[in-house]
Amino acid sequence: MNAAASINHADHRILIVDDEPTLRMGFEFALQTEGYEIEGAPDGEKAIQRLTDTTLPPVSVVLLDLRMPGKDGLEVLAALSEKKIFVPTVLASAFMDSDTAIRAVDKGVVDFLRKPTTPDELRNAVATVVAEETGVDLTEMSEVRRQIRQRNLEKADQLLESIDTEERKIWKFITSHLLACRNGSEENETAFASSNFYRAADLLNLLTD
Repeated sequence: MNAAASINHADHRILIVDDEPTLRMGFEFALQTEGYEIEGAPDGEKAIQRLTDTTLPPVSVVLLDLRMPGKDGLEVLAALSEKKIFVPTVLASAFMDSDTAIRAVDKGVVDFLRKPTTPDELRNAVATVVAEETGVDLTEMSEVRRQIRQRNLEKADQLLESIDTEERKIWKFITSHLLACRNGSEENETAFASSNFYRAADLLNLLTD
């Protein structure tokens, strides 16, 4: 049996943040059929309130819309980061560019979904994140991404040295960039993220393949 299949989905709470009620309900239904505990938030402010309320059950994964009235997805991530709250997040949008993608990874995004997305794509994205966060041994790259999410950039960089795949190249570049930003050796994140390399390589496509 697949190790990920042994995970009890009922032990994991998913927060769906989207200002479109119909889409939010569709996502909720797709994940409820897998047994997850589901909550919804109609905007960024409500999402921040939910995720900062320590009296409520912890959330395993956030499915976060990028473009919303008020606080958008990146602003939600920034607000949580300031409060030292890091919840594995899947960023969903029909509009994404390389600059947004690298900023999102830096703030804790672990995967991307292009809208419109299918129920199977949604379920697979959430299942992968839950499996990685639970410690299920999926792939070497899963462990790299988990270390990046936990802000263990040096460990992630070290693990990448023993991996020889095409996927490794882009994550090596991302990790090196985040380390450089942390150490203050890059001029600024925006200049780096919008460089010709990212535009040519199409970062988002590499992350979502």
